[in-house]
Amino acid sequence: MERPNFLLVYTDQQRFDALGVNGNSVIQTPHTDALARTGSNFRNMYAASPNCMPSRAAFATGRYPHVNGVRWNGMRLPAHEVTFMQRLADAGYDTVLYGKLHLSPHQSRRGDDPTFGFGIANIAENLRPHAHSAYRDWLSANYPDHVDDARLVTYDDSLQVWVRSLPAEAHFSSWAGNEMVSFLESGPREPFFATVSFVDPHHPFAPPEPYASMYDPGDVPQPSYTPGELDDKPPHFLDAHVGKVDLVLGLAANRKGVGSLPRTRADLRQVDAEMWGRLVAHYYGMVTLIDDQVGRVMAALGDLADRTVVIFMSDHGELLGDHGLLFKGPHHYDCLLRVPTIIRVPGAPPRQVDGLVEQIDITSTILELAGIEPAAGMQGTSLVDTLLGHPGEGRESVLVERTDLYWELDMRTVRTAQWKLTHYAGREFGELFDLANDPGELVNRWDDPAYRTVRSDLVSHLVDRMAASEPPIPALTDLA
Repeated sequence: MERPNFLLVYTDQQRFDALGVNGNSVIQTPHTDALARTGSNFRNMYAASPNCMPSRAAFATGRYPHVNGVRWNGMRLPAHEVTFMQRLADAGYDTVLYGKLHLSPHQSRRGDDPTFGFGIANIAENLRPHAHSAYRDWLSANYPDHVDDARLVTYDDSLQVWVRSLPAEAHFSSWAGNEMVSFLESGPREPFFATVSFVDPHHPFAPPEPYASMYDPGDVPQPSYTPGELDDKPPHFLDAHVGKVDLVLGLAANRKGVGSLPRTRADLRQVDAEMWGRLVAHYYGMVTLIDDQVGRVMAALGDLADRTVVIFMSDHGELLGDHGLLFKGPHHYDCLLRVPTIIRVPGAPPRQVDGLVEQIDITSTILELAGIEPAAGMQGTSLVDTLLGHPGEGRESVLVERTDLYWELDMRTVRTAQWKLTHYAGREFGELFDLANDPGELVNRWDDPAYRTVRSDLVSHLVDRMAASEPPIPALTDLA
């Protein structure tokens, strides 16, 4: 196709296994599953970072967090960074966003903040209707009696599990779905790049009815946790498990320039099976509410479907009790890094893609499909040949990074098909997992003498990956 349209469905904090098509026999995601059966379902897609802003900025720019400058939540994407959305707009695409952008801190977002290439940007960064929130304006106009309920969203409740009182049709996910359906049914000018970006299933785990009671807590899977598995991990793993993260966040909140932070976290040793079941059931309900919007949006595509590339993806995953941990953090487990990703190109054969790929590869793919040269310095590898059915093995490894200002950790992870190594700058501890024999990432081989050579080889490979990912050297114009 020449200059196809694009429809991007972007979720927040959705695990790879939070889709029926990815092996979950309990969760109800029929519309997203149907999309996967008609497109390419990537089974080993990895985020650049397990944090919202670094992950989203890496995808937008096609550049790793340490290159584009967004290494942590709260760091604005520099205005000089070129996004693929801007490249599309410059080439004549109508670029449209409904929902979460999060390339600027949402608490301090201003009405004149850049939209980084989106011509229409109805931005609402999370469930709390902050200033300059399109969702807040819509809620105030259509459901004024529920504005206060929307404002009650808090991150200070330990497990963040409750039932929202506002009706499902007033929920953020429904609003975002409505906006995209209206756009698609309006007869939009082509070509377009349109994004519907949800804030769920990010915590708090607070879906509205009927989604809050859609799943029986006794029927959903319990978190995967083996007592004692954190004993050989770096110390912040066990601290997070027993609730000492409360102290860490408290200290971080008192450091200059960090600002106020939530300080309440649960001792997860005290969470029983009934409460874990309720938490997971709510998470599944949030996913199903989004899936219902996917069904509405796909139906609204109508005749546009034959000339529209559809992408479904998430910015990162969720621990959801696995490994005795919750939410996200400086823990580079696959449940945080591996994300569901589906790309449907009209006329291309459906397939399952098992090779290792990175989200910045999607950036390059979008531009190639649109017939646009990447901006200088974009670092992804296009997946167009893969989407068109040509054989490909994917990357040798994926690179993930996290700079954590709470815990004062600087982490880099390299993952191959068999191994995963995480290096902590300036620290004696680290992580090394033999994924072929330990796919659950239970036994840390970092200090195991039998794995010394493997560790050394992977550290060398990580150094090579980091060196290769540094900002490109400008072209020489004068050798004198």
